[in-house]
Amino acid sequence: MNKTILITGASSGFGRLTAEKLHKAGHKVFGTSRNPDEHQTEFELLQMDVTNESSIDTAVQQIISSVGKIDVVINNAGILMIGPIEEHSVDDVKKVMNTNFLGAHKVLKHVLPHMRKAKSGRVINVTSLAGLVGTPQMGIYSASKHALEGYTKTLSYELEQFNIDVVLVKPGEYKTEIFDNAFKTSDEISDYGNFKNKVTDASSTGPKAPAPEPVADLLFKAATMSKPKLHNRIGPFANVIPLLQLFPSVLKKVTKKSFNI
Repeated sequence: MNKTILITGASSGFGRLTAEKLHKAGHKVFGTSRNPDEHQTEFELLQMDVTNESSIDTAVQQIISSVGKIDVVINNAGILMIGPIEEHSVDDVKKVMNTNFLGAHKVLKHVLPHMRKAKSGRVINVTSLAGLVGTPQMGIYSASKHALEGYTKTLSYELEQFNIDVVLVKPGEYKTEIFDNAFKTSDEISDYGNFKNKVTDASSTGPKAPAPEPVADLLFKAATMSKPKLHNRIGPFANVIPLLQLFPSVLKKVTKKSFNI
């Protein structure tokens, strides 16, 4: 059965690839972008800024007025700010958290009433392997994904009574525009110069990162399969991270070696 699917942050990256796959499979897909006029897509792209509740409400009402329902919502919109935690101003932290964590909450505040009324639906929150372990130079991003991870786990208990599935998709590092569009921290501190160079040189982002199609395939599966799992990890170290979390000192050694620090 074809579904009506809302995907935030669908102008590029995981969101766009997933939207294209779902659209080609015959589903009614509504993607969102802060500037939809700047992008050409086969699926419908609505204006939405996940930090702005008015724009969220407008987009959701457009979908309900047009189709009458939202079967699946994929909270994919996110931003990245790279740099040591001390270099982040309070405003930097707010900017990341407002998009990556509070943005998902604001979207669900407008979507869940329709799902509860229908006694049916599916929430897919895109977190990250960085939401499971600390990641050098991505501390605030990692914190936002840790927050969304805990939030979603709790949501799975609360929405079960309404026949609403809850799914976490946790990608590792893949080649998407999020790294090209990453923001710089407000305060550059020279003492971290050597540390930043080492982490940057060891990073698997950019040209060295794998192509993002496997993540879109996983999101497609999560949106369409009959009984999705809550936890879905994908990417390098995806299978060993749960084991390493049982041994924190080993995890720290592996992380330090991975980032050459």
